[in-house]
Amino acid sequence: MEKNHKKGILFAVFTAVLWGFLPLALKVSTYSIAPVTVAWSRFMIAFALLLSIFIIRYPKGLKIFIKPPVLLFIAAIGLTINYVGAIHGVHYTSPSNMQILMQLAPMMLVISGILIFKEKVSRSQVLGMLTAFIGFTLFYGDQYQGGNTNNQSLLTGMAWVFCGALGWTLYAVLQKKLTEKHNPQELNLIIYGFPIFLLMPLTDLDVFVGLEINFWLVLIFLGINTLLAYGSLSEAFRYTDANKIGMIITLNPIITIFTMQLLGLADVQWIDHEKIGLFGLLGAFMVVSGAIIAVRKPKRA
Repeated sequence: MEKNHKKGILFAVFTAVLWGFLPLALKVSTYSIAPVTVAWSRFMIAFALLLSIFIIRYPKGLKIFIKPPVLLFIAAIGLTINYVGAIHGVHYTSPSNMQILMQLAPMMLVISGILIFKEKVSRSQVLGMLTAFIGFTLFYGDQYQGGNTNNQSLLTGMAWVFCGALGWTLYAVLQKKLTEKHNPQELNLIIYGFPIFLLMPLTDLDVFVGLEINFWLVLIFLGINTLLAYGSLSEAFRYTDANKIGMIITLNPIITIFTMQLLGLADVQWIDHEKIGLFGLLGAFMVVSGAIIAVRKPKRA
């Protein structure tokens, strides 16, 4: 791995900002388009844009299609599960709900390191996961008692996001391994392209006929967000340690919650408002703080 921590951190911050606004666009898109179709369009637009860049600027990189690593297809399946889980989660609940529960993903990375790579767990990591668990309890207790959706929708959305978090963990572990020997953007050609075929049988292409321009703009934003965010994340994995990346991208729920609260105060009509009480906000803060502590590796003497 090429070490340049400052560059890696900048890439990770850029990813966190993009992911902070992503759930808002996902929520709006589900008002007129089925969740799986939205996920398919994200992959399709991102793949088309990235392929065009390679054809124009770096055609040699297309050799990845000749003999791609087997693990790359498994990573693509993981990201497909993540996309489908996230879009269903935000459809059934709200942007902030999805973002908070998705913080299970970086903590699952810590657990996978312990179970798969036999890494030692520190006291601070145990404290972080315990803090996050208490935060989850407070946040979803607040939502369950009087949040944004009915309780059945909340539970359904939570189940979808949990599956999405599992998928992202699988993707991140394999992507980190693959970037040690392969160009990250070449890997993304398969990461974006393979899910197009996986989701095609479940995609409703008829919805694109006569789709309003506003929703086309949302889909284009989602595709560009996908291309830039995951391209930036892949570069971050290339330049710095996974735990540093995890600490930074864990901050994206703060952007989502803050933006949603501002939109609520402005009384905008193009997205459903969220209701988060004091205990919910405290829980969200504990989830983010706990996740940061959990993914942070203690300094060695």
